[in-house]
Amino acid sequence: MMTGKKHESTRVVLSLLSISIFRIFRGLCRDRSGAAAVELSLLLPIMIALYIGGIEAGDGLAIKRKVTSVASALADLVSRSKIVETAEMQNIINAAEAIIAPYSNNTMKMKVSGVWIDENNVARVVWGTARNDTAETENSTINVPGGVSKKETFLVVTEVRYTYKPVIGYTITGDIDISYKAHMKPRLSKTVCLDKKCQLNAPPGY
Repeated sequence: MMTGKKHESTRVVLSLLSISIFRIFRGLCRDRSGAAAVELSLLLPIMIALYIGGIEAGDGLAIKRKVTSVASALADLVSRSKIVETAEMQNIINAAEAIIAPYSNNTMKMKVSGVWIDENNVARVVWGTARNDTAETENSTINVPGGVSKKETFLVVTEVRYTYKPVIGYTITGDIDISYKAHMKPRLSKTVCLDKKCQLNAPPGY
């Protein structure tokens, strides 16, 4: 609900900006004095830049929200399974990837990892897979936020990165990297296996 409200607010701001620019432009065009022509020549580039900048800023915010949704959906879908086969994982990634529409997914990178937090509170990768990116290496350590880090716990960790390329503002900002990580515990079991890979040094019974 909040996402919809934010998106609607962006549209309202852009609409008001468009109306304001149109009114100023119309008033200057009606004024036949030389001063008005000078003012128009000075203000027009600024007004156009503000208008286009507002559109691109709105796109950037929309993409950021969608990247968050992709990562969250990916973690949620994987955490609902006890065992995920490789083919099923690709279907899950396909479903989550579709959320980015209507924006292109060509620059989006996704990683999914099964992570075991041992008795020393060290998070290690049990399994990993990725699309358009390099999967986390098995048995490598990764950082997990303190709020979700708990000894002898399994987590599904997803990371989504998106490279946003503004059309006009690119010369000023260059590529803008947008990313989000989601962490989720398994819903139906203590671990989630990718094919037959389930744990690293987990205690018996897990």
